[in-house]
Formats: sequence, structure tokens, C-alpha cells
Amino acid sequence: MTRRGKSIIRWQSRSLARHRWRQAVSGQKVLTLPLTLDIMRENQWVFAWSPSGGRVIKRDFYWSPKWMEVRNGLVGRRSTEINDNNKVPDVDLAAMDLSERGRLDGFVESYVIGEPRRRLVRPLGYGMEPPFHRMLPPLQAVVEMCTVHTRTFGFFARKNVFVALRLDRANATHANTELYRFHGSAVKSIMNRLAASDKDETSDVEELIGDFSDEQ
Repeated sequence: MTRRGKSIIRWQSRSLARHRWRQAVSGQKVLTLPLTLDIMRENQWVFAWSPSGGRVIKRDFYWSPKWMEVRNGLVGRRSTEINDNNKVPDVDLAAMDLSERGRLDGFVESYVIGEPRRRLVRPLGYGMEPPFHRMLPPLQAVVEMCTVHTRTFGFFARKNVFVALRLDRANATHANTELYRFHGSAVKSIMNRLAASDKDETSDVEELIGDFSDEQ
């Protein structure tokens, strides 16, 4: 290793030590690196979506406060209020709500309760075809979840476990490629800190979705 390389490593180590010392002095919890999904949950960086009506969870969907903030601002005929008991919207799949928020909520709910893939997308479901896909290089580790109106940016921790970190309207990201890449880069920066066991950066997304059609 060159002298310059050793100098950079020493500088990075001192910077990390100073940062942790400031956290300790201020009473903040010092986060262990690499991050894990459990640590993200413990620090309330993400929350688990619980299906309405006592439905059984077959896939896990985690959302960040930033994702939920944008979700609450979407147009929809349902209330944006979050149930205090489980912190998730009350979604009734009996009636198709095709508003911005209705499609998003319906898609997430369908995903969590284990609807077969064919029922996640139009015309039977709320999502686009394909419902999930990877961004183009160099952001291919990031996965988009798509409805007609919205684009969710996140990643699969593993099969049947999706983590949603960013959300925007589809027309906004289509019109602004810089915004599109900004959301993807924000997700990738979090993924760079995650343990390899809690992120899947290369597998075929279709395999990660999981299909419960044989069990229906």
C-alpha cells in the first residue's frame, strides 16, 4: 500500500472515532457497522407493514418515514390517517381504489398477504408489469416497485423481504432523470452500509418476489 493510501486510512479511522465519540458524549446510540435490517428497525429507520383484517403475512414489506411521508401526500379517496396500533393504513381490498394512494396501498397489501404474482399487476392487481425491476448500472442493486402513478425505490433484503426507502410520482421521475438517479443513489448509499446477509444485489428479481400461486 502506498504512503498516500495509508494516510487516507488513518484519516478515515480518526474521523470515525471522532464521530463515535461525539455520539457517545451527546447520548446518541452508537450504531454498529455494518448495518442490519434488525438495527434499522430498532432505530426506527424502517417499519413493518401489517396487513389489514388480520390477514396472514406471507411476504415482508418495510417502509421508511420518508417513504410514508410521500405516500401520505398522494391523492386518494381513503384517509391518510395511520392506525396507532400497527402504524399502517387500513386497506380494504374488497373495492379497487385506483387513486394514486389507493393503487400503492393495494399493491403493498397484495404483496404482503402473498397474492400470486399474476394478481400483483394489472388488470387483476394494482402494480405495473413488471411489478419490481432493477435500475440500470451502476445502480442495479436498487429495485423499483412500480404502479401507474408511483415509483418506490428500495431493495430486497432476501426473497419475500422488500425494503422501501424512497417514493416519488412516476411523472416526476420520468421528466427528471437527475431526480430518478438521486433516489436510486440514496438507496444505494444505505445498501453500502448493510451487511451482505441483509441485501440481495444480484439475484433475479422475479425469484425474489416469490410466487405463492401453488398455495392459493
